[in-house]
Order: sequence, then structure tokens, then C-alpha cells
Amino acid sequence: LDLLQSQLAGMPEAEQQQWTEQLSNIIQKDPSSEMRARAVSTVAKVPAANAVTALNYASGDDVEKVRLAACRAWKSRGGDAARDMLMSLAETDESSSVRQAAIDGLSAFELDEVKSTLIRLLSDRSPAVQFQVAQSLKTLTGRDYGGDFEAWKNFMAGEEVPEPPQPSLAERAWKSLPSWK
Repeated sequence: LDLLQSQLAGMPEAEQQQWTEQLSNIIQKDPSSEMRARAVSTVAKVPAANAVTALNYASGDDVEKVRLAACRAWKSRGGDAARDMLMSLAETDESSSVRQAAIDGLSAFELDEVKSTLIRLLSDRSPAVQFQVAQSLKTLTGRDYGGDFEAWKNFMAGEEVPEPPQPSLAERAWKSLPSWK
């Protein structure tokens, strides 16, 4: 699959279609979650429309590993279908890890609807999800409010919120030293 992935872009469209069908079959039917996840990473490199169908299928796989691979694939692929699926996974997947991967994928989309979704997710019950939302907002906005979710909400609502001062290199080095208490 690694070799195929490196050669897909240079293949004629007909060959890409054939490989996409074969990869889609693997994603839908192979008993190995590792194989399905690898097939997802490979099919993401195919520009054909039927690759989107395969990625949609992978996004609903029962195994978390396959859904994580789908999130990475959607992020690298981009486009409206990717944005929509990542927003859906970020809000509804039962796995916190998949939700975090989807939120990370959303950092590639500078759209108001994506930002609205991220703002809603700042109120999520999971601290890991909230942290990933802050990281994605940092990527999208260039601002850094760290874990101050109220500051993020206020900034995203259009208020001018000053960024907290960043510790100096000496302060960061001092805090990284072990305590001898």
C-alpha cells in the first residue's frame, strides 16, 4: 500500500478508478482493522469522487483506528465533504480520540461554520476535547489563550481580548527543572 500510495498521483485516471474500487472493497470488507486503516490512508491520495464514498464508509467504521485514519485522510484531502464529515465526527463520535482528530482536521478550514462548531465544542465535557479545540483555534487565528476557554469564546465573539504574556525562556527553563523538595 505504501508503494501504491506513492504511485497513485501519476497513474492514469482509469487506473486510479480501479485502485479506488479495490481499496474501497478493503475498507468495507477486510477483517483486519490495520488493513482497513492503511487502505483509508491510501485512498485519500486519489482525487476521484468514489474515493469520497470510501472515506465516508471508513468514517463510520466500528473500529476507532479506522475512524482516526479517516480523520487524517479528510484533513489532507480537504474540500466540502471533508469539512462536513469532520464537523460531524467532532460533534458526534463516541470516541474522544476520534473527536480530537476531527477537531485537529478542522484547523485546516478557515470558515465561519467551522469556527462556530469549534466555539460550541469549547463547552464540551471532555477536557481533552476542549484542549484540542483551543489548539485548532490557535492554528486558525494565530492567537493563544491557552486553556482560558472564556477568553477564546469572547475573542471569537468579536471582543478584543489581550493575549496573556508568554513566559520568558529563563522562566520556562526554571519551571522545567525538577523540584528538590
